[in-house]
Amino acid sequence: MKKLPENRVKRLWADSGFFRIEFLHWMMKRKIEFYVVTPQQIWLQRMIPSIGNWREFGEGLAVGELSLPIPSLKDMRLVVIRELARKGERPRKELKLFNVQGDLYNYQIIATNSKAPGEEVW
Repeated sequence: MKKLPENRVKRLWADSGFFRIEFLHWMMKRKIEFYVVTPQQIWLQRMIPSIGNWREFGEGLAVGELSLPIPSLKDMRLVVIRELARKGERPRKELKLFNVQGDLYNYQIIATNSKAPGEEVW
């Protein structure tokens, strides 16, 4: 980022290696719109069952949202994509904490400060 001309970065997509609170703060301070894949650590997996308003947007796909209980990141949201695992396929990252209607799902979580709908974030 230091090598880029000042104020040239407006939007950033990054993998889970960039999910650091300090980095998220840094981008928010500079008003950079970001989309960062979030590692699915156990504390985050425990939050997923609290999503009560899943919105279907495709065959086997649904989107929900979470927020981190960190006041300095109040303008950031976590977009959670739930994808129905195909028959005979084990989920890439199975949540062992709960089972939703007997179906198995793959989950992806994206941290963003974008106002775009969840399916567009994905």
